[in-house]
Amino acid sequence: MDTRIPETVYTFRNLIEFVKGGTANCVKISPNFTDELGAILLYSLLEKKLNAAMETTQFKTNIKCANCIATVTPFLNKAVGEGNWQVDTLNPAKLLTVSNKDAEKAQQAIEEAGYKAEILK
Repeated sequence: MDTRIPETVYTFRNLIEFVKGGTANCVKISPNFTDELGAILLYSLLEKKLNAAMETTQFKTNIKCANCIATVTPFLNKAVGEGNWQVDTLNPAKLLTVSNKDAEKAQQAIEEAGYKAEILK
């Protein structure tokens, strides 16, 4: 069995850029690339998820239930975008998690909706 990287994977660098969300647009992944390349690809995906998790800000809020979430949803969606925030009402601190770049906008949106948001350090 031939384990060489097929020509449809143009460059390793482009593949990694593609996985990390870069701008490489010429990457085509063949179904028979090597196990080593697959492991590197998986590692890159996990690294991306870990980096995303580390680039968030959490707030202690008084958002306590589904009705509270329904109230703040239009404010947060407008401020930081749908799917870019989450509230954990099971946590005693009622944690709101957003990306660092959206932290200030999220805090303003929560307060505009009539709730409190205290940044956790």
